[in-house]
Amino acid sequence: MNRQRMFLGSVFLVVVGLGAWWMPLPPTIISKKAEEITVKIDNCASGSGVMYQREGNTYSVLTVSHGVTDSPLNCFIFTPDGSRYEASQPKIPVPGVDLAVLAFTSQKDYKLAKWGDSEKVEQGQTVYVAGFPAPTAAKPIRQQTFTEGKITSTGKQDRGYGLTYNNITQPGMSGGPVLNQRGEAIGIHGRGDRDDRGNKIGWNLGIPIATFLGATEPFIALDSPQSPSSDSNRGTSDNNPPPSPSSRRENEQKPSKNEEEANQETISLSGAGASFPAPLYQRWFKEYNELNPNIQISYQSVGSGAGVKQFTSGTVDFGASDEPMKPEEIAQVSKGVVMLPMTAGSIVLAYNLPGINNLKLSRQAYVDIFLGKITQWNDPAIVAHNPNLALLNQPIQVVYRSDGSATTKTFTKHLTAISPEWKAGPGEGKTVNWPVGINAKGNEGVTAQIKQNQGAIGYVEWGYAQLNNLPMAALENKSGNFVFFTLESASKTLAAVELPDNLVAFITDPDGFDSYPIVTYTWLLAYKTYDNSQKAQALKDVIKWSLTEGQKVSKDLGYIPLPENVVSEVQATVDSIKP
Repeated sequence: MNRQRMFLGSVFLVVVGLGAWWMPLPPTIISKKAEEITVKIDNCASGSGVMYQREGNTYSVLTVSHGVTDSPLNCFIFTPDGSRYEASQPKIPVPGVDLAVLAFTSQKDYKLAKWGDSEKVEQGQTVYVAGFPAPTAAKPIRQQTFTEGKITSTGKQDRGYGLTYNNITQPGMSGGPVLNQRGEAIGIHGRGDRDDRGNKIGWNLGIPIATFLGATEPFIALDSPQSPSSDSNRGTSDNNPPPSPSSRRENEQKPSKNEEEANQETISLSGAGASFPAPLYQRWFKEYNELNPNIQISYQSVGSGAGVKQFTSGTVDFGASDEPMKPEEIAQVSKGVVMLPMTAGSIVLAYNLPGINNLKLSRQAYVDIFLGKITQWNDPAIVAHNPNLALLNQPIQVVYRSDGSATTKTFTKHLTAISPEWKAGPGEGKTVNWPVGINAKGNEGVTAQIKQNQGAIGYVEWGYAQLNNLPMAALENKSGNFVFFTLESASKTLAAVELPDNLVAFITDPDGFDSYPIVTYTWLLAYKTYDNSQKAQALKDVIKWSLTEGQKVSKDLGYIPLPENVVSEVQATVDSIKP
């Protein structure tokens, strides 16, 4: 009996102890939490922010002030689902601290940050930083990044900085959350050392959440972007800092009608959509603006699906998509739709076989590799077309996209066109059930997996393989010729395809002895009619310039210039756009 009492007592003590104990969350769970609360801030800056409060349909976002308060442009906020919202003018919640608060209005339900106790952060503690790095040559689109590191020191510094950590971050992640091992936001990421390429290295600084929560009125009531501005009621006390430059301009006396007519009116065009052509579009629009300062064009890289949604809802002047709009989507647009192929890209099969260059893959061979029927690099079906290569008895590691993408759809559409077995099996789509392989997110993820795994092969857009110096296989085309990707061979593919009246052509298995087999257009989406005649004419001028002068820089950025016969057809369709 006494022994039983002793045993039960021990169990009771253990349970009480566990009540005050917690288990650190896995980084994968914390990454998901970070993704749900982190937003991308664009147009006024290339930064990040954290959703922390909702009042009715108005969400408040905490970010860093550098960039958003000094910009003459309005900020756009992109939520985790890819939706774009116009943001309110930034406000400074804590005088002298590098923090700002923005607001946007939405009827959707988004997750909000859970604040942690930044007062208990100690040296050596594991922390995570999330955010959206600015585009680079190696990573041309802004996708959320999540990094792990440790606190190296704490202590108040200039502009409210009090957290120092060794996470590897990049420009554009400023304003994102710093999270503890419970997934709670304990700080806002701010700044750090940079190397010659712009990557942040060495020490990185964040602002503790306690600094924000310690303000007199940390949860500032913000005006909805659609509501009248209350800037005129601001004072200049510590709790009400002077208006930002953009706010001051709004309050300045407007020029008279005669003065407006004397100055050339500025026309602003906004677009959103596919990430693949974003670097090229942004280069075009920047150069066009330099030549025509009164025409300002902004383009947000939000993905094809989100771009079509924004174009359909009429929140942008033009959209962009790596695949044409569906008839049911077009039917929802009362102004009509014009789909214009502006450039093209190509999908290559990149591989990791040290010392093996100029690999040739027959149509049947690369289909069977992705079907999982060919599993070794010295398979007779591969060796037959590569007699001079020292192919080893090495396993093949297939890498495919984990996320839905137009890249996957283009590749699987090609496989479906050339293989009845593939058509009857996985088929085509933005996502399919891959018979074999490991997955990775985005072109950059697939590229990274190929680089890290000897014997790997995967499908990526040509620019990613080129930037990462990955060898690419020559593919057998419809004519039985093995063709390595070059801009010339891809251009021949485009020239061999006859465009229909709606300019929508799927290049699934092109004719032509020298044609590279996997090439795809990307389309700019315009309305057939515009209410504003000046915007209509400005957009037509921009598109025509992009089809001519703009094509000259396509090669430099890894895009396929349109052949002359395609340019002529597209220009004729541009003329059909009416004000």
